[in-house]
Amino acid sequence: MIKSNFVKCGNRGPKGDNGYTPYIGDNGNWWINGEDTGKPSRGMQGQIGYQGYTPYIGDNGNWWINKTDTGVNANGKIGPAGPQGPAGPQGPKGDNGIITDETIGEIKKLLENSVKNLDLYENDNGHLILRVNDNIEIK
Repeated sequence: MIKSNFVKCGNRGPKGDNGYTPYIGDNGNWWINGEDTGKPSRGMQGQIGYQGYTPYIGDNGNWWINKTDTGVNANGKIGPAGPQGPAGPQGPKGDNGIITDETIGEIKKLLENSVKNLDLYENDNGHLILRVNDNIEIK
């Protein structure tokens, strides 16, 4: 059982009149019912703080403060590689290559080192022809 520390003094009286709502006046003081209380609505002014430094990103990509490199990369750490994307569309057909006498000579040198009795030449239509002669010998 809860006991009350209050002493019963009698019956409740009638409801009182509405009070006045305090407000902050143009001078920054609390006002009540049109009268300045002389009490400021704010506390006292604090001490002025020291001048700080604006961080900036240096040429090396790190954050710098007051000409001091913090060693912290402004871009953050590189994350893991993402998954392989889908293949792109087929590109347009390229131009035909040009076969020069120099190209034919290089191919002949390569073939001569591995297979004998081969003849490589360009026909009248510009096609490269590789003709195999009788008696092929592989070195």
